[in-house]
Amino acid sequence: MITLKVKAGTNWDTANEIFVTTPETEIHLEHSLRAVSKWESRHCKPFLGRKNWTAGETLDYIRCMCTDEGVNPAVFLSLSKKQIEAVQKYINLPRTATWFSHQEQKANRGSAVTSELIYFWMSSYGIDWQAQDWHLNRLMTLIQVCSEKNKPPKKVPKATALRQRSALNAARRKKYNTGG
Repeated sequence: MITLKVKAGTNWDTANEIFVTTPETEIHLEHSLRAVSKWESRHCKPFLGRKNWTAGETLDYIRCMCTDEGVNPAVFLSLSKKQIEAVQKYINLPRTATWFSHQEQKANRGSAVTSELIYFWMSSYGIDWQAQDWHLNRLMTLIQVCSEKNKPPKKVPKATALRQRSALNAARRKKYNTGG
């Protein structure tokens, strides 16, 4: 979770065409599946994998990240550029010590990952629904770990298996002093 202290400010409300004054406010933000789900329900497009975000989409995602109740929406207009950069840095944190090889990560690219798909993965792997409030990168790492651990073991090539059996049989013949 990241906590921001937003300075008091006066901003133009384009919807109502009035100036809105907001007091200094402390907000708590969490980059989570719950926040992604809220954002996708508003914008009707996948959150993950997007590269070109508008300023409005970025600000709306920060609103979705807010875990505090009853925060005046105008507070988010008072966020400084430095605070928005801090939020983006926070979003990109891995929040886990687990890592994967680049080959494994490349295999998962290509299709849009939506919040519904992530909820499906959580259900499939029996991940507790409380994990929807974790940092999203940590949740995605857990899902990837579950995926890796549930894969069937890789088959050993036939030639390698034959060599291994032959070496094992030779070692047994030597150990028991038999001809085979």
